[in-house]
Amino acid sequence: MAASYDCQSCGACCATYDVLLMGTDLDRFEADPSLLALTTPYEKLAGAQARFMRREAATGRCVALHGPLHACACSIYGDRPILCRELEVGSPHCLAAREAFGLPL
Repeated sequence: MAASYDCQSCGACCATYDVLLMGTDLDRFEADPSLLALTTPYEKLAGAQARFMRREAATGRCVALHGPLHACACSIYGDRPILCRELEVGSPHCLAAREAFGLPL
C-alpha cells in the first residue's frame, strides 16, 4: 500500500524550498498588496522582474506557512504560487523535504 500524505498540513516543502514568482504569479501578487508583502525582490536576475516568497529569518520557513510542521496550514493556499501548486505530493522533492524534517516516509 502506498503512503498517504496530507500536503496542506505537512509544511516540509514550505520549510525547505525557495519559491520564485514570475509571470502570472508576479502579476497576481503585485495586484494584491497583502500578497506582495509576503515577497522579496530577486535582484540577481538582471533585466527581468522576479520575486521570491519571503522566508522567516529564524527558521527558513515560508512566511505564509502558519503553525508547526505536520500541523500547519498555508495562509494563502488558494493564491499559492504555481511552483507550490506543481510540487507533487509523494514526489522525490516532497520525500526529500519530509526526510530532512524527520517526518514519516
